[in-house]
Amino acid sequence: MKGVFLGCLLSLTALVNAQTTVYQANYSEFHEFDYELKEYKLKGSEWDKTHFTYSDEWFKIELEPDKISKIWWIIYDITDSGVECYVTEKDAFKICLDFEKNKVNIFSDSKDGQFSSVWTLSKITKLK
Repeated sequence: MKGVFLGCLLSLTALVNAQTTVYQANYSEFHEFDYELKEYKLKGSEWDKTHFTYSDEWFKIELEPDKISKIWWIIYDITDSGVECYVTEKDAFKICLDFEKNKVNIFSDSKDGQFSSVWTLSKITKLK
């Protein structure tokens, strides 16, 4: 499941070095949208370390050791609860930073305006 997300992200990004605050997500969940029930269903989870950083213009994520991919984004929405959502070029991904719940949701595989896959990074700590 993670491989699908990694492949999609790698095809859209350029490799760069992170120069700002680095965060580490320690847990990942993978959800798929159930079109019949109209909700996301958990398909898998794992304890792993994923490093990322971000700014107002981009999101960088380490998909493989020492290989950081940079995704350019623009602001999409900021909710009352403090969730900041961004979209990437051609709406390939929607990335939502939920500061209150300390997690990041990466939506992908848009079909008829509905993202069918979500990779959730959680249990996030600040590294530097």
